[in-house]
Amino acid sequence: MKKILLLIVFVTFVLPVFAENFFEPEWREFAPSQYKEISVSKQYFSSNKRYWAERRKNFEKRLLKCNSYSNDRQTECYNELRNLEMNASMLRAEHVRNNNLNRMLINSMF
Repeated sequence: MKKILLLIVFVTFVLPVFAENFFEPEWREFAPSQYKEISVSKQYFSSNKRYWAERRKNFEKRLLKCNSYSNDRQTECYNELRNLEMNASMLRAEHVRNNNLNRMLINSMF
C-alpha cells in the first residue's frame, strides 16, 4: 500500500515537473480549443482570429529560437516561453471579460 501511495505521489507531483523541463512546449497547451489549429498563413477578418493567429506565429518563432539552444539554456527558454504564454492567456481572458462587462453595461443603459 505504501508503494502505491508513493507511486501516486511521484506520478502526480514529481513527474510533471521533470516532463515540463524536458519536453518542448506545444501550442495546444495555451490556445483555446477553437484556435488550436489556427493557420498562421491565412488572413482573418475577425480580430479575435487575427489575435490568435499572430500569437501562434510569435509562439512558433520563439520556440524555434529555444530549439536552437542546448541543454540547460533550452530548458530555461522553454520555461520562459511557457510562463510568457500562460501570462498572455490570463491577460487575454481578462481583456475578454472586461469587454463583455462593458458591453453588458452599455446595453443595460438603453
